[in-house]
Amino acid sequence: MVRDYKGNNIAVFDLDRTITQFGTFTPYLLRTTKLGVSKYWAYATLLPLMLQYKQGKIGRKHLKEQMIKRLLDNRSRDDMDQCSIDYAEWLLAEGHYRPGAIKQIKQHKENDDLIVMATASMDWYAQKIGDQLGFDLVIGTRSHWEGDVLQPVIIGENCYGENKRVMIDDAFKAHAIERAGKTVIAYTDHVSDLPFLHWADKPVAVNPSKKLARAAKEQQIPIEIW
Repeated sequence: MVRDYKGNNIAVFDLDRTITQFGTFTPYLLRTTKLGVSKYWAYATLLPLMLQYKQGKIGRKHLKEQMIKRLLDNRSRDDMDQCSIDYAEWLLAEGHYRPGAIKQIKQHKENDDLIVMATASMDWYAQKIGDQLGFDLVIGTRSHWEGDVLQPVIIGENCYGENKRVMIDDAFKAHAIERAGKTVIAYTDHVSDLPFLHWADKPVAVNPSKKLARAAKEQQIPIEIW
């Protein structure tokens, strides 16, 4: 169950490039790896994987699992929690959140709306970002732990595209979030989130990618620049 809220809206935000200025996963890996080597080596470690993904040889889920395996495998939960808190603090201190996103989140809080984050980012650090920004619920790509040790395995699907829409719907049911009498507002920057935008009552394209900007104009989805 989520908190009892009095507002008329349920606001669902994407994270990467919607709230933040950039994608968060690779920077997280590079900031938290403990290989004892330079970030250039870390980039070299990830580059072949990224090329395979760009060539369509591996999917996003497999790409993430392999990135975790190479740079974060077997890290403890306490370690990852602290790294994630540090990362969230770094994002805030360095001004890596979009000012318009912070303003919109603040407005929803003042209206006592329910505020939800739905992101393809890994759940362990997305939750710390959500906690920092005051989100009521965070839905992310689900990590697997054996005891308190991180494993390079994603539970279920990557929270992306149609999977994101399904995972939001499932989370609403699991937390008894009722849409009746509420307006669901969706904010995102990427065309992959069109299923999520179509699912919402009020879709908003935020700093949209070229493909989303084109789709938004064709489908009369409002565009905002944050």
